Amino acid sequence: MGSTGRWSRRLRGLSSAISQKDDRVSTEYTRRLMGGGLSWDGPKVSRRQLRKSLVESPDRSPPVLNPKEHLQLLDEIREKARALGLGPTEFTIARTSPRINEYYKWVRSGFNGEMAFLERKDAMEKRKDLQLVLPGVKAVICTSFRYWPGQKGFPSAQWEATRGCISSYAWGPDYHLQFGEKLQALAKWLHVDKLGGQGRWYVDTGAVMERCLAERAGIGFVGKNSLIINTNEKLGSGIFLGQILTTLPLVEALEHEHETKAHDSKIQQNQIKPTALKSTSRRKVVGACGSCSRCMDACPTGAIVKPYVVDSRKCISYLTIEHKGSIPLELRPKLGNKIYGCDICQQVCPWNRYAKLTSSPTPSLEPTDDIAAPRLVDVLSIGTDEEFSAIFYNSPIRRIGRQRLRRNAAVALGNSRDPSLLGFVEGLIDREEDSMVCEHLVWAKTQISSSVVGNGEKKGVDGGGVGEGNGGERDGEGGKGDGEGGGEGGGKSYSSHMSPDDFNYNLPQERIALFPAEPRDSSRLLVTTPGGSPKEVVIPEIPGDSQAAAVLDEGIVTHHRMFRDISKLVAPGTMMIFNESRVIPARITARKEITEHGQGGGRAEVMCLHPLQPTTDPGAALLAKSGKAVWRALVKGRNIAEGSRLFADLQGSSLECLIEARDGRDADVRFSWEGDMNWAEVLEKAGEVPLPPYMNRDAQKSDRDRYQTVYADDDQKGSVAAPTAGLHFSPEIIESLDTAGVDSARVTLHVGAGTFQPVTAKRVQDHSMHTEQISISLEYLDKINEAVATGAPILPVGTTAARTLESLYWMGVALTIDPIQVGEWGPESLRLGQWDAWRMKEALDSESKGIGIHESFRSLRRWARKRGHDSVIGHTQLLIVPGYKFALCDALLTNFHQPKSTLLMMISALMGGPTPVRSVYERALESKVGYRFLSYGDACLLEASSDSLRDCRPVRNHPALLKLR
Repeated sequence: MGSTGRWSRRLRGLSSAISQKDDRVSTEYTRRLMGGGLSWDGPKVSRRQLRKSLVESPDRSPPVLNPKEHLQLLDEIREKARALGLGPTEFTIARTSPRINEYYKWVRSGFNGEMAFLERKDAMEKRKDLQLVLPGVKAVICTSFRYWPGQKGFPSAQWEATRGCISSYAWGPDYHLQFGEKLQALAKWLHVDKLGGQGRWYVDTGAVMERCLAERAGIGFVGKNSLIINTNEKLGSGIFLGQILTTLPLVEALEHEHETKAHDSKIQQNQIKPTALKSTSRRKVVGACGSCSRCMDACPTGAIVKPYVVDSRKCISYLTIEHKGSIPLELRPKLGNKIYGCDICQQVCPWNRYAKLTSSPTPSLEPTDDIAAPRLVDVLSIGTDEEFSAIFYNSPIRRIGRQRLRRNAAVALGNSRDPSLLGFVEGLIDREEDSMVCEHLVWAKTQISSSVVGNGEKKGVDGGGVGEGNGGERDGEGGKGDGEGGGEGGGKSYSSHMSPDDFNYNLPQERIALFPAEPRDSSRLLVTTPGGSPKEVVIPEIPGDSQAAAVLDEGIVTHHRMFRDISKLVAPGTMMIFNESRVIPARITARKEITEHGQGGGRAEVMCLHPLQPTTDPGAALLAKSGKAVWRALVKGRNIAEGSRLFADLQGSSLECLIEARDGRDADVRFSWEGDMNWAEVLEKAGEVPLPPYMNRDAQKSDRDRYQTVYADDDQKGSVAAPTAGLHFSPEIIESLDTAGVDSARVTLHVGAGTFQPVTAKRVQDHSMHTEQISISLEYLDKINEAVATGAPILPVGTTAARTLESLYWMGVALTIDPIQVGEWGPESLRLGQWDAWRMKEALDSESKGIGIHESFRSLRRWARKRGHDSVIGHTQLLIVPGYKFALCDALLTNFHQPKSTLLMMISALMGGPTPVRSVYERALESKVGYRFLSYGDACLLEASSDSLRDCRPVRNHPALLKLR
């Protein structure tokens, strides 16, 4: 352990020279650093042996033991483990984990991040069936190895901003090697020296459900931070876990089937206080998390998205160890000074507060500052891979490599905001050859520089909201705010007490349109304008309605028209925005496979939601060939489990639908077919129009045409729901608008099935918004920008077009705030999280700073050009609710929407709140006009309230939008 202190002391001399602007690296220093003596006298298990962990005695047959001898043998194994320096050791039978479905769901959610080895098909199968890991396995020996230093074991230097914080498990030698040596010795003693049979040992190195095995054996219980917590010996969560899979029937004869199943059921339902199986332990695992949520509250990145579920992509340990690329910008400020791993969720856990030091070994209980908290300038000054390897020869830190550690140190240095380090960072940037490290150093310089401006009073905008990361799932869960504005980072621009009930209204079933109006432009149009009396009284064209216009109590004026009048209502010069995404026939009617006994053949339905393989890009995924197309889908039908095969008619052949994973109604489905057709061609033959579920009818042949806009682009296929506001347009209407001097531009948002999902959370801020892909060509981006410059009103056709425009604006804002992203180190696809726009607004408003449309779009154009793109591509999770200020939406052409839907929340934001919208909807329902609602229903032309518009345009001719004003 002393060698770790030596490397830090030696590096200090180098960093001191650099801080004095001496660029020379002493050759004497290099010789001393590389001169040996920096490695520990570590374990004799090699990394190669970790991969070949089988021990066996093939010539010996295991003895037959009676129950008493079994119990004696288990006690012997415990004593041997203790003698080898291991912690609590218990046993369980080798059977499918009760948490396996949770694991599958976790992987399908993408929470494993870049750790692709966790989702490999062979690894997934091994975790489900241990027989694939060790044929003939009967039992699992679960043991542990302590590392936790105790609450008082963390040196105070870890809280110094200019030092890097290293997780306590990495203070000593690589636990894989140290722990592995002991596991290997225990396995050899049992199988070679004592009883025979085969055993395979793992220490965080195999495809096994190690925490669930430990939980079932009685080592501890799984806490809300997903770690095993040991209470029997008061070790807390600071333990490594190891397993020995064995063909010896150690516990098989003693297990009672009903006890095992009852125990598994408790684990599955997180009904903790779990009890170790009586026949193996005779001790009860006491304690539980209960209502405690300290780990969730303390996590700075919100990685614990709900109890027992961790989104690795946000976890600091993952970001600093497993993540290989650029750390997402919005997460960098939250890393603090962490450069390798994180102990926060363990440090706040009450069970670790009560954990006491026992005879259980630990690599290091009294680390020096140099081990646990090296100086950041020392880490950044490691000049070669050879130096790095010598320093971390037997350390777990070795596996991430020199540049990733330096990347982490650069982020920590930026978070220190120490002005005295600015010269050091600038010097490193000039010499840095690694592009990833350089990008993080530039970010660090920006952070430090922002603290220098105004004698440290001005602070930069942390994050920026657009990066390579996931786009805000944690924010979608509501965050960890104080109830003042939408959770962590949610902002204070809207009420945190807003309820979905605020957006409810009574919609009679008979008012839901099941079929479209014929012809398209014969649908009705309700027009609203804010405030006062209309300047022009219009004689209604709809028979039976005697009132052309009415002023509601909220000051909203309504007008009843026909959609074919749209070119007479919109002022010349208005820029209309159309979403040209094309709906795919995503609903497949199938039959269950008929077994050899003649069973099966029942009806089933597969509704494709979004692609998983070979790409998540809907357009590109449609080009997949047979066997390569894997989609997340809603599956209807009885007794359809994982592994089931469904078959659909493919006009002369069949389409096979293999259920690879199942979670309730959701499933991962792999599609295979004969021939050289791509997936788009297959869907055209086998699929049906994905009508919304509230229509409750089968699609008809006419729906193929009518559930598609006339301007949908064949090159923009990918929606599984129509942008329904555009269904009213006919070629003649589009021509009349052009003749009337109304301009237009096109965007693409591939509409997902999430548009049909109701808001079920008790509070709006707790709703998780779905993510959709958006794009716009640079040609149309420039066209919209020119319209803004002239003050032309912007009129999106549909909520999807509005969401695209607003998302593009905030993506450009994020690029403007942090121009690093525009350069070669920025993301290849922009991403806007659910609350990112709200956070950026708060940050800009707090500095009295505004970013206009021109600045935003200029940054978007630069981002695309740097990558050789002719369009801007991104993914948005933006949620628009009352309190939101629109940048590019002066009015909205849309349909009537479902109660409690996010679409209704968006138009409420546009019109100044839910009350005016409810009044307009109630007026429409009471009117003799007979408005029809939802996808195939009538249209609304809603002019924005002046209070709902963001001041980010040079000029806005808002009053000139509609001729009615």
